[in-house]
Amino acid sequence: MADDNGKIDPRVVRSRKIIPFVTRSQRLAVDIMKIFGIKESIIESFQEGRVLRTNYIHYNKIFQSEPTEQDLEVISDLLEQGQLVYHILLAIDMDGKEIDISSEYPTYVFDNLITKKCYLYVPTNIYEEALQEEGYEGSTRQETIQNYIDQTLFEAQQGILNAYVTDDSNEKYSFCKIEVTVIRDNLVLVT
Repeated sequence: MADDNGKIDPRVVRSRKIIPFVTRSQRLAVDIMKIFGIKESIIESFQEGRVLRTNYIHYNKIFQSEPTEQDLEVISDLLEQGQLVYHILLAIDMDGKEIDISSEYPTYVFDNLITKKCYLYVPTNIYEEALQEEGYEGSTRQETIQNYIDQTLFEAQQGILNAYVTDDSNEKYSFCKIEVTVIRDNLVLVT
């Protein structure tokens, strides 16, 4: 299939068909997970239609679990909004964290500990998402989609991912970019 400039998408040449946008989103999610080299079981679960949750308590206590009922509701709501959740990160963070340099060794002081849930997602319609954000538009639809995918993968290589983030109360939430890292094949939130 040729675009407006007569260029043929190499994926079409290989497979002789255009990739549907949900499948393209699923492929992007898998590519992001592969960039981090996370556990194959997490990737396989996603490919089977299940989203797992990585619980990061501290460096020596990281484990995967099935999503809770509340997680499944959030995943469903996000899907209705055009966001495909591929993994959930749960981490303990410090609310009101500040560095205290009054002692010999700098330490953090904080108001209280909170649980952060980060629902990692990719858009189900990459083209529409790319048009809503600046800097991705190409001369063709295909080029616009590829620009978005390339930038998303580049950011993932830098440890930056799109996430829907909530706290314990589920009253505070935001769509934002988060910083992640890998500890022993586990993707964790940098707090």
